[in-house]
Amino acid sequence: MSKKKLSQLDKILFCQQLALIIESDMSLSEGLALIAKKNENPLITEMITRIRENLKQGDNITEAFEKENAILGIYFINMVKIGEKSGNLQQIFEQMAVIYERREMVSRKIKSAINYPIILSVFMIAVILLILIKVLPLFDEIISSVGGEMPALTKGLMAIGQFFAEQGLIFAIVLVVLCGGIVYYFRSTAGRKVKDRMLIHLPFFGHIVQYAFGASFARNLSLLLHSGITLPVGLQMLTETEENTYFKEELSHAVSKSKEGQSLDTIIEAMGLFPWLLIKLVAVAEVSGQLDV
Repeated sequence: MSKKKLSQLDKILFCQQLALIIESDMSLSEGLALIAKKNENPLITEMITRIRENLKQGDNITEAFEKENAILGIYFINMVKIGEKSGNLQQIFEQMAVIYERREMVSRKIKSAINYPIILSVFMIAVILLILIKVLPLFDEIISSVGGEMPALTKGLMAIGQFFAEQGLIFAIVLVVLCGGIVYYFRSTAGRKVKDRMLIHLPFFGHIVQYAFGASFARNLSLLLHSGITLPVGLQMLTETEENTYFKEELSHAVSKSKEGQSLDTIIEAMGLFPWLLIKLVAVAEVSGQLDV
């Protein structure tokens, strides 16, 4: 089976199509055949073929989709399970499409917020190196030709520029190796934990990531509770689907505290990852019995 996963955009379209199939009273197998026929993604086509085959062999909807966990992800599978048990598959697929759409939007905003200053910083470094290597030596020649002399600080900067000009290849190789090593480390289990923790605590960007996590947490938990899932089980499901290792660790602690009977607002306040307004809203919702709203 392919190790690839569906993109957020593919999941949005797939959920919307499944919701329409259920609404039209068409059999799921026929609807899936129609999706596969109109689809251009071979990953989805092959997955649908296997799902239809499993349905023909007597699997229920959850069992058929569960065998595609590597492609669809555990969150998708758990939501299908909830929808089948509650008899609200159409509503679940519609809500999942909205959630995936919001995730994609937040992800784009975070990437845009992070990429812009990175690109700007690279451009600024390139301009500074150009000035050190090309512009300052030109001014030095002009001033020297009229009997003048550059200040000591400027000479020091010129020396730095000269070093980069002469050792540029070695510097570039070292930089590539260093960046490659950092990327390789961040892809390891230990490195990913460090990266995820750093991402949360970065100035400005950390707040963006935390707000995005808070919004996703509130939407997903509301959907789970509205579907009849208990709070500890809902938190456990969110833990299993969370990709950020730091958030995942904090959510696992939240599951234990929830099982001990602690209130949700107390739990998320202790995590220190959510906006104060969200904590207060959760406290009011919990008292009024409207956490699933």
